[in-house]
Amino acid sequence: MNFDFSNPQYLYFLFVIPFTILFYFYSIRASGGKSIKFANFDAIARIKGVDIYSRNINVFLLDLFIIILVVFSLAGCNLYIDRPSSSYSYLIAIDASESMGATDLVSNRFEIAKNTSINFINALPDGTNAGVLSFAENSILEQDLTNSKQDLVNSIKHISLTSVGGTDVFEVISLSHLPSKDTASFS
Repeated sequence: MNFDFSNPQYLYFLFVIPFTILFYFYSIRASGGKSIKFANFDAIARIKGVDIYSRNINVFLLDLFIIILVVFSLAGCNLYIDRPSSSYSYLIAIDASESMGATDLVSNRFEIAKNTSINFINALPDGTNAGVLSFAENSILEQDLTNSKQDLVNSIKHISLTSVGGTDVFEVISLSHLPSKDTASFS
């Protein structure tokens, strides 16, 4: 199990936690000192068994936990767990429609999808069967099920962005259930 952070500079916000703890206990002590003028907390604590410092500690601990989760979220915490892979076959579907050419990410969505798919293929254990499917207005089976990683990577690299704006997700799902290219019928 490994942790990784996309934006580790945000982890500096964790230094706020000790100051938050100090401020919490200081504010309890300061407010308790003012309240003692009006009530005797020691006498109340002896009678009812209540500790002044424990009355809001659960809420405070929950607040600290939420702060830690928010900081980890800002830092882009990723958890990697190594698990044995299954003996199933994989079909990688890549959207090649015109909308994937948007440059709202580092290069564009299409290139990131292709690179992520190639990284997935390279991470597969040897002998695992996989296939490649591209889709836009129509679906195209680019590579039938194979255990050759090089063939899979080459088929992904040769997928090009189409000028078609529509995305037929239903056809992708129905085509992904077909066992091989020989039985596929394209519209």
